[in-house]
Parts: sequence; structure tokens; C-alpha cells
Amino acid sequence: MYIHAIMALWGQPVLASNSRAEGSFQSCLDELSLSEFYEKFNASLLRFSFQEIICYGLGNFQSCLNSRYQLALLILMKNKLDIKCYCYDPVFTQEEICFLEDLEICIIRRNEEGKRRVTSSTLFYMPHCPHTLSNNILWANWEKTQIQNIVILANSFQMIFTNSTKKVVDNDCNYMTRALQFLSEIEVDNCFRFCDIFNDMSFHTFRKNIPEDNSVWENCPEPKYKEETVEIIQNIESLAI
Repeated sequence: MYIHAIMALWGQPVLASNSRAEGSFQSCLDELSLSEFYEKFNASLLRFSFQEIICYGLGNFQSCLNSRYQLALLILMKNKLDIKCYCYDPVFTQEEICFLEDLEICIIRRNEEGKRRVTSSTLFYMPHCPHTLSNNILWANWEKTQIQNIVILANSFQMIFTNSTKKVVDNDCNYMTRALQFLSEIEVDNCFRFCDIFNDMSFHTFRKNIPEDNSVWENCPEPKYKEETVEIIQNIESLAI
């Protein structure tokens, strides 16, 4: 498989002084693919049918072990589903961008802030990203037929609502709150040996009891967040390549 040849680029341990950060990307991929976690995750994944994956917020996987495992899961999903994959993080280095392109992942060239409208069945994969990204995705697809195209694999909405203050929910989660009435959440079983890589994640679908009342889909202004609370890196300029 092409991926094994590409992994030779990063075949040596990274940050070898830290035992947890040791290991090449290939070793992360191999371990994850054989894990109980992935077996259970794959069973949930195959409930759905997707035409593309959009990934935001992987972070600097060259230097961070958590990010390497999260990238490994992306590659496993891409290969299993045999679909196109797009990726963006404003912190990617040029080396990381080239690495992803070698893996046949398409790089999104500008900071969309999650405001991507899709026209086909799409999985948004956002490991441990700010909830405002999920809120922006919902806004961008806020139509009764459109919203059924998306599945968000990210931090559990229910967990966010439970752990956030009313002020945060009111200010930052407007569309997430409005979507609760037709939200289904499938929890990812966090049984991987590192408990802080895939924790608190769920698949979120928006297909049950879709309201026919047009008023639900009206009055949908673009989200605006207070500067002191926003966690996403906002769009200033296109990604330089």
C-alpha cells in the first residue's frame, strides 16, 4: 500500500527525549489499526455513508503524539471509506502540509472558520476542537434538507452543554442549541490506551424529527463571538503555500 512507502519519510522517532512522544507515524497507524478502540469505532463509522471528509484542527502532528494518533484515525477512515479528504489547520507547518499532500489529502487553502456549506454527505472530523467550529458548521448548513448531509465527529454536544456556563452556551452555541431537537449523538467508546486522545468525542447527526415548520430555518444570522471567549483562530489571510 502506498502509505508504507510514504511513512519512510517519518520512520524515525520524534521527540525521543519524551517516552510518550516516541514512535513514528507508521507505528501510531499500526497500533491504532489493531486496537480494540478502532474495532469499536469502525463499527460506528460504518453505520454511515459519506462522500467526503473535512478535517479541521489536527494540530502540529510532527511534534505532538496526540495529533499523530488523531491523524492516524483520519487516514484509517479515509482508506476504509475510500473517499476524498480535505484538511486544514492554521498551525500546520510547510513540512506537515507536504506530508499530508503525499498522503493524498487535499489541503484547504484558507481559514474557513468551519463555515463550509456542503452539498453531499460529509463527515466533519474535528478532534477536540472549539465548540464554535461545530456551531459555525451548523450555521453554514442551516436548511432542513442541507443539515441532513452532515455528521460531526467532535467533542460531545451534551458534554459541552453540561460543562459550560449558561453565558457560554447562550453566546457561543446558538445553532447547536437550536439543533438539539433533531440531534442524535453516538458516543465514541474511549477504550484506547491513552485516555486523552479520543475522549469525550461523539458522532452527531441531524436527521430525526426534522421540523417542517419554515420558521425553524429562518432568522439565521452568521454567528459572532466575543473576542474574549472565542477559541478558534479567525480568518485573517489565506494559508501561504
